[in-house]
Amino acid sequence: MPAPVKPDHEKRSYSLPSIRCNVSEYSAIQRNAKKANKSVSRFVRELAAGQQNVVPQIKDANDNIPELDPKREIALQLIRLGNNLNQLAKTANTYGAMPQNLPALISNISDYLDKNIFENDSED
Repeated sequence: MPAPVKPDHEKRSYSLPSIRCNVSEYSAIQRNAKKANKSVSRFVRELAAGQQNVVPQIKDANDNIPELDPKREIALQLIRLGNNLNQLAKTANTYGAMPQNLPALISNISDYLDKNIFENDSED
């Protein structure tokens, strides 16, 4: 199936001159485009056109880690934890063996969630 044809106002038929920059400037542009979840071309195009870019604010000039909402950070950790548990379960099902400490680990995780997540959730 052929690709859909874009209307004339959406076609990218104009070319701009290339931009010259040093290594650190280029790295910063790439990093900011990645943070905005955009290609470098789209990022620069939107920036030059004066459009709003959603780039996470950095706490410190020397700190490249954006500050996350604590609940979002917990959610990300839980997703990672869930992925690890799924890998363990798949291995256990495939080979018919389970690490001896897995039930205790799951119980500890459950207790932690009950005390720190679900109790606090009712307060919000």
